[in-house]
Amino acid sequence: MIARFGDWMQTFTGRQFWPLDPRPDEIAVEDIAHALAMQCRYAGHCLRFYSVAEHSVLLSEWVMAEAGTHAALWALLHDASEAYLVDVPRPVKPYLAGYKPAEAVVMRAVAARFGLAPDIPAIVKQADDRIIADERANLSACVAQWDFDAIPLGVTLHYWTPDVAEERFLEAFRWLIDAVDVDRCIACDMPFKDGDAVYDDVSGGSLHAACCGPEVESYVDAAGEPLKPGEAIPAPYIWRAQP
Repeated sequence: MIARFGDWMQTFTGRQFWPLDPRPDEIAVEDIAHALAMQCRYAGHCLRFYSVAEHSVLLSEWVMAEAGTHAALWALLHDASEAYLVDVPRPVKPYLAGYKPAEAVVMRAVAARFGLAPDIPAIVKQADDRIIADERANLSACVAQWDFDAIPLGVTLHYWTPDVAEERFLEAFRWLIDAVDVDRCIACDMPFKDGDAVYDDVSGGSLHAACCGPEVESYVDAAGEPLKPGEAIPAPYIWRAQP
Protein backbone atom coordinates (compact mmCIF):
# COMPACT_ATOMS: atom_id res chain seq x y z
CA MET A 1 0.00 0.00 0.00
CA ILE A 2 1.34 3.43 -0.99
CA ALA A 3 1.86 5.75 1.98
CA ARG A 4 -0.35 8.83 2.02
CA PHE A 5 0.51 12.31 3.24
CA GLY A 6 -1.36 13.37 6.36
CA ASP A 7 -4.28 11.56 7.96
CA TRP A 8 -7.68 10.67 6.56
CA MET A 9 -11.20 11.78 7.40
CA GLN A 10 -14.46 9.86 6.99
CA THR A 11 -16.86 11.43 4.53
CA PHE A 12 -20.67 11.50 4.57
CA THR A 13 -20.84 8.39 2.34
CA GLY A 14 -18.39 6.49 4.53
CA ARG A 15 -15.35 6.92 2.30
CA GLN A 16 -11.81 7.62 3.43
CA PHE A 17 -10.47 10.94 2.18
CA TRP A 18 -7.00 12.42 2.68
CA PRO A 19 -7.55 16.21 2.50
CA LEU A 20 -3.81 16.87 2.23
CA ASP A 21 -3.26 14.09 -0.31
CA PRO A 22 -6.46 14.03 -2.38
CA ARG A 23 -7.05 11.70 -5.30
CA PRO A 24 -9.71 12.32 -7.94
CA ASP A 25 -11.18 8.81 -7.68
CA GLU A 26 -11.85 9.33 -3.96
CA ILE A 27 -14.04 12.38 -4.53
CA ALA A 28 -17.82 11.87 -4.60
CA VAL A 29 -20.34 14.55 -5.49
CA GLU A 30 -22.68 13.15 -2.82
CA ASP A 31 -20.07 14.02 -0.17
CA ILE A 32 -19.61 17.50 -1.60
CA ALA A 33 -23.34 18.23 -1.81
CA HIS A 34 -24.05 17.05 1.72
CA ALA A 35 -21.12 18.78 3.39
CA LEU A 36 -21.72 22.11 1.64
CA ALA A 37 -25.44 21.96 2.44
CA MET A 38 -24.61 21.60 6.13
CA GLN A 39 -22.26 24.61 6.23
CA CYS A 40 -23.54 28.16 6.69
CA ARG A 41 -21.90 31.00 4.80
CA TYR A 42 -20.11 33.81 6.66
CA ALA A 43 -19.16 31.50 9.54
CA GLY A 44 -22.81 31.48 10.56
CA HIS A 45 -23.06 35.26 11.07
CA CYS A 46 -26.24 35.46 9.01
CA LEU A 47 -29.78 36.51 9.83
CA ARG A 48 -31.03 33.21 8.43
CA PHE A 49 -29.31 29.92 7.62
CA TYR A 50 -27.81 30.17 4.15
CA SER A 51 -25.63 27.29 3.02
CA VAL A 52 -22.54 27.10 0.85
CA ALA A 53 -24.51 24.66 -1.31
CA GLU A 54 -27.26 27.23 -2.00
CA HIS A 55 -24.61 29.87 -2.72
CA SER A 56 -23.04 27.49 -5.25
CA VAL A 57 -26.34 26.70 -6.97
CA LEU A 58 -27.28 30.38 -7.27
CA LEU A 59 -23.85 31.22 -8.64
CA SER A 60 -24.05 28.35 -11.12
CA GLU A 61 -27.48 29.42 -12.39
CA TRP A 62 -26.24 32.96 -13.01
CA VAL A 63 -23.06 31.78 -14.75
CA MET A 64 -25.07 29.34 -16.87
CA ALA A 65 -27.05 32.21 -18.37
CA GLU A 66 -23.87 34.19 -19.04
CA ALA A 67 -21.29 31.63 -20.10
CA GLY A 68 -22.82 28.16 -20.63
CA THR A 69 -22.52 24.71 -19.14
CA HIS A 70 -18.77 24.29 -18.65
CA ALA A 71 -18.43 27.51 -16.67
CA ALA A 72 -21.68 26.74 -14.81
CA LEU A 73 -20.33 23.36 -13.66
CA TRP A 74 -17.16 25.09 -12.47
CA ALA A 75 -19.33 27.61 -10.60
CA LEU A 76 -21.33 24.84 -8.94
CA LEU A 77 -18.13 23.15 -7.76
CA HIS A 78 -16.01 26.24 -7.08
CA ASP A 79 -16.25 25.73 -3.30
CA ALA A 80 -16.01 21.92 -3.43
CA SER A 81 -12.77 21.98 -1.44
CA GLU A 82 -14.75 23.33 1.51
CA ALA A 83 -16.52 19.97 1.75
CA TYR A 84 -13.21 18.66 3.08
CA LEU A 85 -11.47 21.80 4.42
CA VAL A 86 -14.55 23.73 5.66
CA ASP A 87 -15.59 27.27 4.72
CA VAL A 88 -12.98 29.56 6.25
CA PRO A 89 -13.91 33.29 6.36
CA ARG A 90 -12.03 35.39 3.80
CA PRO A 91 -10.23 37.56 6.38
CA VAL A 92 -8.73 34.41 7.93
CA LYS A 93 -7.58 32.51 4.84
CA PRO A 94 -4.43 34.54 4.06
CA TYR A 95 -3.16 34.04 7.60
CA LEU A 96 -4.02 30.37 8.02
CA ALA A 97 -0.75 28.68 7.13
CA GLY A 98 -1.18 25.81 4.70
CA TYR A 99 -4.85 26.43 3.91
CA LYS A 100 -4.41 27.99 0.46
CA PRO A 101 -2.04 25.24 -0.79
CA ALA A 102 -4.39 22.55 0.58
CA GLU A 103 -7.36 24.25 -1.08
CA ALA A 104 -5.52 24.37 -4.42
CA VAL A 105 -4.56 20.69 -4.25
CA VAL A 106 -8.14 19.60 -3.49
CA MET A 107 -9.55 21.77 -6.26
CA ARG A 108 -7.11 20.26 -8.76
CA ALA A 109 -8.39 16.82 -7.77
CA VAL A 110 -12.00 18.03 -8.09
CA ALA A 111 -11.30 19.43 -11.55
CA ALA A 112 -9.72 16.15 -12.65
CA ARG A 113 -12.58 14.11 -11.16
CA PHE A 114 -15.29 15.96 -13.05
CA GLY A 115 -13.48 16.88 -16.26
CA LEU A 116 -13.13 20.60 -15.54
CA ALA A 117 -10.41 22.88 -16.84
CA PRO A 118 -7.71 23.11 -14.15
CA ASP A 119 -8.14 26.86 -13.56
CA ILE A 120 -11.30 28.60 -12.40
CA PRO A 121 -12.87 30.64 -15.24
CA ALA A 122 -12.56 34.40 -14.79
CA ILE A 123 -16.34 34.86 -14.95
CA VAL A 124 -16.82 32.44 -12.04
CA LYS A 125 -14.25 34.26 -9.92
CA GLN A 126 -15.83 37.62 -10.71
CA ALA A 127 -19.34 36.36 -10.00
CA ASP A 128 -18.19 34.84 -6.71
CA ASP A 129 -17.09 38.32 -5.64
CA ARG A 130 -20.21 40.07 -6.92
CA ILE A 131 -22.68 37.70 -5.24
CA ILE A 132 -21.50 39.01 -1.87
CA ALA A 133 -23.41 42.19 -2.69
CA ASP A 134 -26.59 40.09 -3.03
CA GLU A 135 -25.87 38.11 0.13
CA ARG A 136 -25.50 41.25 2.26
CA ALA A 137 -29.31 41.22 2.51
CA ASN A 138 -28.85 38.32 4.92
CA LEU A 139 -26.41 40.22 7.16
CA SER A 140 -27.08 42.76 9.88
CA ALA A 141 -26.26 46.42 9.30
CA CYS A 142 -22.57 46.82 10.07
CA VAL A 143 -21.08 49.37 12.48
CA ALA A 144 -18.19 49.88 10.03
CA GLN A 145 -18.08 50.79 6.35
CA TRP A 146 -17.33 47.88 4.01
CA ASP A 147 -14.48 48.37 1.56
CA PHE A 148 -16.58 46.71 -1.12
CA ASP A 149 -18.46 48.19 -4.07
CA ALA A 150 -19.20 45.23 -6.36
CA ILE A 151 -22.32 45.27 -8.52
CA PRO A 152 -24.85 42.64 -7.33
CA LEU A 153 -25.69 39.73 -9.61
CA GLY A 154 -29.39 40.21 -8.92
CA VAL A 155 -29.96 36.70 -7.53
CA THR A 156 -32.54 35.95 -4.86
CA LEU A 157 -31.60 34.03 -1.73
CA HIS A 158 -34.08 31.26 -0.81
CA TYR A 159 -32.65 30.13 2.56
CA TRP A 160 -33.06 26.46 1.77
CA THR A 161 -32.82 23.95 4.56
CA PRO A 162 -29.81 21.62 4.35
CA ASP A 163 -31.95 18.82 2.90
CA VAL A 164 -33.34 21.04 0.15
CA ALA A 165 -29.95 22.63 -0.58
CA GLU A 166 -28.35 19.20 -0.93
CA GLU A 167 -31.09 18.02 -3.28
CA ARG A 168 -30.93 21.16 -5.42
CA PHE A 169 -27.14 20.93 -5.62
CA LEU A 170 -27.30 17.32 -6.82
CA GLU A 171 -30.04 18.15 -9.32
CA ALA A 172 -27.93 20.95 -10.77
CA PHE A 173 -24.86 18.71 -10.88
CA ARG A 174 -26.63 15.87 -12.68
CA TRP A 175 -28.05 18.20 -15.30
CA LEU A 176 -24.74 19.94 -15.91
CA ILE A 177 -22.58 16.82 -15.97
CA ASP A 178 -24.89 15.34 -18.62
CA ALA A 179 -24.80 18.57 -20.61
CA VAL A 180 -21.02 18.85 -20.54
CA ASP A 181 -19.53 16.67 -23.29
CA VAL A 182 -16.80 14.74 -21.44
CA ASP A 183 -15.88 11.15 -22.30
CA ARG A 184 -15.72 8.95 -19.20
CA CYS A 185 -14.80 5.42 -18.22
CA ILE A 186 -18.00 3.40 -17.86
CA ALA A 187 -16.50 1.54 -14.88
CA CYS A 188 -14.99 4.23 -12.63
CA ASP A 189 -16.76 7.29 -14.14
CA MET A 190 -13.47 9.20 -14.31
CA PRO A 191 -12.92 11.38 -17.40
CA PHE A 192 -10.35 10.13 -19.87
CA LYS A 193 -7.22 12.23 -20.28
CA ASP A 194 -4.48 12.23 -22.87
CA GLY A 195 -2.19 9.23 -22.48
CA ASP A 196 -4.68 6.93 -20.72
CA ALA A 197 -4.63 3.28 -21.80
CA VAL A 198 -8.19 2.46 -22.91
CA TYR A 199 -10.29 -0.44 -24.20
CA ASP A 200 -13.64 -0.29 -25.94
CA ASP A 201 -16.34 -2.48 -24.42
CA VAL A 202 -19.03 -4.63 -26.04
CA SER A 203 -21.62 -2.27 -24.53
CA GLY A 204 -20.37 0.51 -26.76
CA GLY A 205 -18.61 2.37 -23.97
CA SER A 206 -14.93 2.64 -23.13
CA LEU A 207 -12.92 1.77 -20.03
CA HIS A 208 -9.52 2.45 -18.57
CA ALA A 209 -7.33 -0.61 -19.05
CA ALA A 210 -6.94 -0.78 -15.27
CA CYS A 211 -10.73 -1.07 -14.89
CA CYS A 212 -11.10 -4.04 -17.24
CA GLY A 213 -11.64 -7.59 -16.07
CA PRO A 214 -10.32 -10.85 -17.53
CA GLU A 215 -13.51 -11.84 -19.40
CA VAL A 216 -12.51 -12.09 -23.06
CA GLU A 217 -16.11 -11.72 -24.21
CA SER A 218 -16.18 -8.14 -22.86
CA TYR A 219 -13.49 -6.97 -25.28
CA VAL A 220 -13.86 -6.07 -28.93
CA ASP A 221 -11.49 -6.45 -31.89
CA ALA A 222 -10.36 -3.74 -34.30
CA ALA A 223 -13.65 -4.07 -36.19
CA GLY A 224 -15.67 -3.56 -33.01
CA GLU A 225 -16.78 -7.19 -32.84
CA PRO A 226 -16.74 -9.09 -29.51
CA LEU A 227 -13.74 -11.37 -29.02
CA LYS A 228 -14.41 -15.09 -29.06
CA PRO A 229 -13.37 -17.47 -26.28
CA GLY A 230 -9.68 -18.31 -26.65
CA GLU A 231 -8.81 -15.16 -28.61
CA ALA A 232 -5.99 -13.06 -27.22
CA ILE A 233 -6.92 -9.74 -25.66
CA PRO A 234 -5.29 -6.99 -27.77
CA ALA A 235 -3.20 -4.18 -26.35
CA PRO A 236 -5.16 -1.11 -25.24
CA TYR A 237 -5.09 2.04 -27.33
CA ILE A 238 -3.90 5.40 -26.05
CA TRP A 239 -6.57 8.00 -25.47
CA ARG A 240 -6.20 11.33 -27.22
CA ALA A 241 -8.66 14.18 -26.70
CA GLN A 242 -10.39 15.31 -29.87
CA PRO A 243 -9.30 18.79 -31.00
